[in-house]
Amino acid sequence: MNQELMKEFKADLKEFREMTEKFYAKEVSVKDYKGFSGGFGSYAQKGGEASMLRLRMPGGRVTKEKLKFLVDSIERYDVKRAHITTCQTVQFHDLDAKAVCDIMEQAMDAGIVTRGGGGDFPRNTMVSPLSGVEQGEYFDVLPYAEEAGDYLMGIIKTVKLPRKLKVGFSNSPANVTHATFRDLGFVAKEEGTFDVYSAGGLGNNYRMGVKVAENVKPEEVLYYVEAMVRTFTTYGNYESRAKSRTRYMQETLGVDGYRKAYQEKLAEVKAEYKDSLLIKLEGKVAENAINNMENNSADDVEGKNTADMSENITESITKNVADNIVKTDENVVLETAESYPQKEAASERILPQKQQGLYAVAYHPIGGIVPVKKFGEIYNIIKDIGDAEVRIAPDETLYIINLNASQAKEIAAITEDGAKNLFETSVSCIGSTVCQIGLRDSQGLLASIVETVEPYHFADGVLPRIHISGCTSSCGTHQIGKLGFHGASKRVDGKMQPAFAFHVNGTDAQGAEHFGEEWGTMLAEEIPDFFVELGQMISAEHLTYESWYNQNPEKLKKIAEKYNIKTTLLCDTNHVLYSDYSEVIVVGAGADAVDYKLISICHKGDVVVSQDYGVAAMALGKGAYAIHLSSKWYTNENIGQMLMERHLNKKARRSSHKNHMKGPRKRTEDDDVRFAQSFEKLILMAKSKEGAQSGTI
Repeated sequence: MNQELMKEFKADLKEFREMTEKFYAKEVSVKDYKGFSGGFGSYAQKGGEASMLRLRMPGGRVTKEKLKFLVDSIERYDVKRAHITTCQTVQFHDLDAKAVCDIMEQAMDAGIVTRGGGGDFPRNTMVSPLSGVEQGEYFDVLPYAEEAGDYLMGIIKTVKLPRKLKVGFSNSPANVTHATFRDLGFVAKEEGTFDVYSAGGLGNNYRMGVKVAENVKPEEVLYYVEAMVRTFTTYGNYESRAKSRTRYMQETLGVDGYRKAYQEKLAEVKAEYKDSLLIKLEGKVAENAINNMENNSADDVEGKNTADMSENITESITKNVADNIVKTDENVVLETAESYPQKEAASERILPQKQQGLYAVAYHPIGGIVPVKKFGEIYNIIKDIGDAEVRIAPDETLYIINLNASQAKEIAAITEDGAKNLFETSVSCIGSTVCQIGLRDSQGLLASIVETVEPYHFADGVLPRIHISGCTSSCGTHQIGKLGFHGASKRVDGKMQPAFAFHVNGTDAQGAEHFGEEWGTMLAEEIPDFFVELGQMISAEHLTYESWYNQNPEKLKKIAEKYNIKTTLLCDTNHVLYSDYSEVIVVGAGADAVDYKLISICHKGDVVVSQDYGVAAMALGKGAYAIHLSSKWYTNENIGQMLMERHLNKKARRSSHKNHMKGPRKRTEDDDVRFAQSFEKLILMAKSKEGAQSGTI
């Protein structure tokens, strides 16, 4: 990073320290402090008695120097809790005012910048964690991502964005950085170029990205970054924070309109900057190539020089020189995984790199919560190993790379406390016990599930990796999990209880990516039992979850329906509804269009909420149950009389020429309580009559 910019960031820390001291002295409100501190990469935790500090690791890369800083800071400030995030950063938690200020300042001397870690700024640039060493990758995207990250850091002092901007680089179709649905994503292609996607994202109003360019030369990446910045500042929403992410531009401009707007900005940038934004990495990449080869054998580089490698740089970073036979200089035989996590299992944690004789070790601390002493244990092993370093993955896995066979076995031995199977590699945000905006304790839920299923000793792959977010912001990336959950509430006996909305069958695999379908809401306390039942059913059929679900998706629905009620809202285009917990079906604004759609999807055992007597009558005719918003149940015994009363009232109005009625009175809180109580009784009655597996609202 530019040293002058680093000096400016350091100068800003005086103001941060002053504001932090005022906050802990109760002279600044939580709201005001949040608006200020986020831009420095720090937030007060829930309760306002401690702070979190987000340490940016561009591309998820933790060099030995940065790792040493983490180790020293943990010891010096007695850090008790560390979390690795889905944006490839390291978070320290439970810090007092002095610790958060001191660590932030000292981090800069180690090349770690927290500035822009929160707030309306470019966030940590994401990269496939094994870029440069992964077998089968198209090419090493890390150098280009680092240049993009440095460029974005340079705009923090000069450009005011509407909201945060997340950028991801993917080196293969695995798409682990979700590059096809980020604010800006660079997707590597086999021929050594990028396809570019933008205006996508998870969280509320999640959207797939729009492909805005194809076959982009890597050295031109910065033109596309600058074009994204200009598109966002020109068309982004500065008025409403709820609608100020890039994905909302798909709505305001339309997909084609957005693509056109982006390409216009791109042309503007290219005309303005000419060749000045071209990335020149020959020296850096060549040096990296030499280091990799030196780690393998001195004979590999004999007679070669940097210039020679620079000429063949594309070949050197794309060629897979590893074969399927594990070879080591130390005659150590390793059992290695083909990939990690594997498609249906993840027991093996040692991966052969594309550099012959070198390995990476995967370590997934449960929920991304790293025992703080573990950083020191890893550092003590790798500190004297050439190019060894740590990489953070978006699924909260740590990879320790560039190890020989014996070193890999040593790292594997000290990381046995991590995930032992695919299910334990599940992803979770930090959750509501810490996060100010968190609704539910995602970490607590994951820990409870893991503890509950552990005695059953399900085979690896029987339960899938799950993704848990404490709220709809999707820091746990719940929309792309095979099974995903986000924090919600559910009314039980008239009281709101902790719950999680349930998402099924999401994936981030390039070319097949799609968001999970929401199936309803489960009580938090019942979710562990759901996974026990799921694991028992799959085990009985001697399958993995992936194979089982692909063969029998309806079986999952039958189990899930015991623990949740699927909710569907219907509306027309004149009255569009939004919901974080329900499926929303929007139909045309024709006469009775919503009514006809409702009846078409209504089935025996469903519960229908409607003010329309005719709709209620048709629902009853299909064997469903129905309730009026007044709390009154429709039944086969009273529906005839209700329809006759409606007819007579309508006839009376016509005869008196009073065709316009007053609208309904404004609902009160008591009305809502009465409805909730009556509604719950109807659901319980319906479930008792139809069976526990029936019922859609």
